[in-house]
Amino acid sequence: MFNHEDMIEILELTNYELLYHLDSLEHAGYEKIKNFPYYICFVPKDCLVAPLICSHIDIASKRYPSKEEIEHKEGVLSLKKTEEYKHGHILGGDDRCGVMVMLEALKNKLPYIIAFFNFEEPNNGAGEGSRRFGREQTEILTKSSMFIGLDWIRKQEFAMYEYGSEKCSKILRDSL
Repeated sequence: MFNHEDMIEILELTNYELLYHLDSLEHAGYEKIKNFPYYICFVPKDCLVAPLICSHIDIASKRYPSKEEIEHKEGVLSLKKTEEYKHGHILGGDDRCGVMVMLEALKNKLPYIIAFFNFEEPNNGAGEGSRRFGREQTEILTKSSMFIGLDWIRKQEFAMYEYGSEKCSKILRDSL
């Protein structure tokens, strides 16, 4: 199980630092497929069909928080109130929380296809990583028994689209 120190380390990394970190991971039982800097995917070697769980690594903010700017109180991570924070600096939990969940799935060798996408936020490519993945990895998509997208919408909410979702299916169809 990850702790707040693990999460803070992930929150501090830029998109590229996180991509290099993910690329450095070797997980027995998974094949790593990547198109750097757009996506990195871990596919279980012994599964003919598996759920596809994915998350994006980019954040909406232009700047990543530093360790000194992050507070941990009563199990909650937040930014310390600073002048810069008032002008659009965000913690980056969208979608580093999804990244942490997926790293735990990898660490625990869960039988999921695990894909990390870059350039997903509207100000940073608007879905370019997942679009390329959809166009280039049709074999992986056909191995997917369902699609689970981890994302954040608002405080205490997250987005999750199932395989049968018409919105999700349209996105996947349009990327092919």
